[in-house]
Amino acid sequence: MPLSENELAVIQIPEVADGKVVVVTTLAHSSGEWVRSRLPMQPKDMSPQAIGSTITYARRYALAAMVGLAQVDDDAEAAQGRHKDEEEHRPEPRALEAKLLASNFKAAFDMKNDAKIAEVHDQANSDQELYQLAWKLLDAPTRRSIKLSIDRVKHGNGTTQ
Repeated sequence: MPLSENELAVIQIPEVADGKVVVVTTLAHSSGEWVRSRLPMQPKDMSPQAIGSTITYARRYALAAMVGLAQVDDDAEAAQGRHKDEEEHRPEPRALEAKLLASNFKAAFDMKNDAKIAEVHDQANSDQELYQLAWKLLDAPTRRSIKLSIDRVKHGNGTTQ
């Protein structure tokens, strides 16, 4: 571990003072030098679960601050209910791919280029899941016209520009 390899030790003691959880973090070196911080935090309530969660959160962030590590606030965001909302509004990678594929179909369709439509179709056809996701993003008249364009190319009478 990097801390012990550098003759460092971490001691974290939780306390409760004035209705707050306080984590006292000490970073000590084998030379006898040390640095200490106190991080008071207000638990959501005084239940054992809330206090334990607050201690865990405070220990992690106090240590990260003490040794200079960047943190991603996953747990706190989840506890506040914001993380879930962000996840719901963040498109899945497959949804982004599907949107791009639908856009490619639409661009080829708008150019009235049967060969380009067939090319987009052929490139995407091997991934049926993605194809179906993209297909649902197109309106019914566009889907019908794209199918007709693909059929024209298959039968050798497609249009190109």
